[in-house]
Amino acid sequence: MAIDQAVVDILDETIQALTHFDFNGLQALEERISVLVKSDAKCIGDGLHLILAKQRLLELLLQSCKLNLDALNRLHRRNTRGQWAH
Repeated sequence: MAIDQAVVDILDETIQALTHFDFNGLQALEERISVLVKSDAKCIGDGLHLILAKQRLLELLLQSCKLNLDALNRLHRRNTRGQWAH
C-alpha cells in the first residue's frame, strides 16, 4: 500500500504544480518518479482505483493546458504577422 500512496501523492503534487505553473516542482517530481520507476515496485490493493482516477484528472488537465497553449500560439502568430503588415 505504501507504493500506492506514493503514486497518489506524486499525482496530487503534479496536478498542483501544473495548476501553479511550478516548473521547478515539476522537475523535482520527475526525479521522484524516476526513482519510483527504478524501484520496480508494483501497485496493488485498493489504491489502484484512486490512482486511476487521479491519472484521468491529470490527463484532462494536460489536455486543457495543450488546448490553451495552442490558442496562445495562434494568437501570438496572428499578432506577430500583423506587426509586419504596417
